[in-house]
Amino acid sequence: MVSIPIKLYSATEQKDIRFKLLDTAGGAPIKEKRVGTVDGKEVDWDDLDRHARLREGELVILDPQEIEEAKPESASTIEIGDFVKFTEIDPKAARKARRRKARAA
Repeated sequence: MVSIPIKLYSATEQKDIRFKLLDTAGGAPIKEKRVGTVDGKEVDWDDLDRHARLREGELVILDPQEIEEAKPESASTIEIGDFVKFTEIDPKAARKARRRKARAA
């Protein structure tokens, strides 16, 4: 097997416009706050927990370390098992064109 390091680049570029909210009366930017639904008090980022809902009424609270450990490992190499003919590729699967650029090994 031959290993050829490559880096994929998108052949298209997506442009997103991000809108910010302004007060129509004075044009001042609006701040977003995290407010508790029970007491109506503002909650600091450090006082937030992440949770997943398993069933109605059943929550599992995760701490940042557990979330980090649950992330899958990413790899910087791709193993190519086989090549196919261009005519065998479903056009729907190749909608977003890609170009590749070889990297120095």
